[in-house]
Order: sequence, then C-alpha cells, then structure tokens
Amino acid sequence: MERRRVPFGIPHSALISTILGMMAVSFPLGAYVVFDGNIGQNITFQVPASHIALFGAESYSVLPSFIELGDLFILLWSIYVAFFAVALLGPDRDILTSLKERVFGITHTANYMIHALSWFAVLVLASTVVDMLQGYAGLAITPPDIGNHLVQFYLITASPITEEILYRVILVGVPLFAVYTHRVSIKFIAQSLWHPARHLHIHDKAQRAIIIVVITGVIFGVSHIIQDDFWGVAKLAQATIAGIILGYVYYRYGFVCALLIHWATNYFIYSYGHFVAHVGDWGITEAFEQPFFGTIQIIIVVTGALTILMMIEQRTNFISRYR
Repeated sequence: MERRRVPFGIPHSALISTILGMMAVSFPLGAYVVFDGNIGQNITFQVPASHIALFGAESYSVLPSFIELGDLFILLWSIYVAFFAVALLGPDRDILTSLKERVFGITHTANYMIHALSWFAVLVLASTVVDMLQGYAGLAITPPDIGNHLVQFYLITASPITEEILYRVILVGVPLFAVYTHRVSIKFIAQSLWHPARHLHIHDKAQRAIIIVVITGVIFGVSHIIQDDFWGVAKLAQATIAGIILGYVYYRYGFVCALLIHWATNYFIYSYGHFVAHVGDWGITEAFEQPFFGTIQIIIVVTGALTILMMIEQRTNFISRYR
C-alpha cells in the first residue's frame, strides 16, 4: 500500500487523542450520573423501566415491572463499551498504530476510531456553523422538555442505537445492498450492512449511493421536527446535515463509526453536562454555559477544521497524481 504524506499529522493526532481520552472518561461519568447523581429527583435508576412510557416513550409500557431503568442503561452502556473497543482495535489497524503513523505524517485510513473521531469533529464544526448562522437570523434550537433529566439522559443514550439501525442500516444500507450487490447470502448481507463500502462494488459508481445518503439525511432532519417531542424548526438544518454526515460515514466506514459518532453527540456530551451540573449545583442549561464546555467545543471544532484541511489536501494530491 502506498504511503501518502499528509499535513497537520502531529496536531491532528494530539487533538484526536484528547477527544478520545475525554470520551473514555465519559463512560464512568455517565454511570455516576445515572446511579449516584440524583438528576431524576423522585425518579431513580430503580424505577421500573415501563415508567418511561409516562414521559412519551409508549413502547416501554410493555416491559415487565422487574426490569428497572438502571438495567436498561447498563445494557446500553455495555453495548457502547463493546463498540468502543471494536473501534479501537480495527478493522485493519489499532488506534495506537494509526495515531503513530499520523504523527509521522503518514495516513492509513483503516481504523474505525480515527474515522469516528475525525467525522464527529466535522459534524460538531458543521453544527456550530449552522447554529451561528441561524442565530444571526434569530432562530434558536429548542430541545424538547421530557420532564425529567434522568429519563431524558436515558432516552438520548438509547436513541443512537435505534436511530442508526433505522436511518442508516435500513434506510441507507438496505437500498445500497439492493443497488450494488453482486451476490446474495446471509453472511454477505450482514457484511454489507455492517460496512457497505468495504463489501459492495460501489467504488467509482458512488453517485447513487450519495443520493441515497442525502435523501435519508433529509428524512432524518425532518423527523426531528415532526415527532411528538418537537425540537423546533431551527433543528431541521442541523439534523439534516448530521443525517447526511452520519449516512456518508456509515456507507464509507461502517456501522461502528456512525454509531459512535451519534453516541458522542448524545451520551458523551450530556454525561459531562449532567456531571458538571451535579458538581456545580447548576441546571443543565447553565452547566453547558460554563467555560469548560467552551474549551471542549474549541478542541472539537479545531479538530474538525484540521480534518477537512487534511481531506482537501489528500484529495488534491490524488487528483494531481492521476492527471
């Protein structure tokens, strides 16, 4: 495999490592918030999970009473830990090898976590730009009020799994398989849905794949303003861009990367938010206004900008090489 020199290898690796460390710390922070943070007031992790139906999630009403909210949280938490570990180790290179290569200005795009962290930063950068532009126009994103912080934290922890299966695997992966498959078997279907670009013959015929990704991204954006837990019209642009990025990442780099990016925008951010709110005895909105989160946002936004610059540089080198 040919090695390609890339700029910004050292700063990008340093920033990626910083974000990775913060993400790893968010696992125990989130568990602390749920089991010892008292963010739910009279609702604790010991309440039957079926009680979540009282906050608008009617599907939970069918759960037996012996299953507690804490049980479901630990199940989700364990799933994310497993995917986090998978991303660190594969698919072809582990995270340490990939970071070491980037420090020396060499890129091998073969580690899930590198892709997930880089595109998460791009998504945050895009969302920040959209928020700024909409702010100038007087539009503000208003998150729905679930009525209880613990239930809300659980629901945003659960949503990456359900939404990635629906909007990426079903609405992107299945159409991609139908359009690009060259053989059919249960194993190949599973492999193709796990990582479409790795197993399907897309390559230089990606136009239809991009169309599928964009359409699904728009559907993802619209769904955020027509659901019962209404986000407000200002969420449309941000959610659509996020849906397109997540769809593209899923198609190019696989389900692991898309899921971890979605997890990062939900669990990772809010675990710190609720922890800071708990420590400082603030409301969650006030906690997000603290300088700590401004610093985190700067780190992620700069990482996103460097990621885009690196992609432009690599694309330019690729085009010039084959002219």
